[in-house]
Amino acid sequence: MTTTDTALTRKVILFAFNYEPQFIAKAFADEPRLAEHFQSKFSAYYSRFGNGEQAFLWLWTSMSHDHQDTLAEYIESRSF
Repeated sequence: MTTTDTALTRKVILFAFNYEPQFIAKAFADEPRLAEHFQSKFSAYYSRFGNGEQAFLWLWTSMSHDHQDTLAEYIESRSF
């Protein structure tokens, strides 16, 4: 794993524990229907597990690599 990969991994994990409101709508702003789909999945996971951290990780693992890349690019652009 490269230093860049490690830095992004850290950011994704930190984001999972400190995500901002409407992050899905913001990350997928160019694809509102997809954003709605992911928000629905996130909400279902949140209801199922009772916390956002676990909901985020389940959402992440349910995404295709392309969608993970889109979300990772959004997270990478945020400052912590």
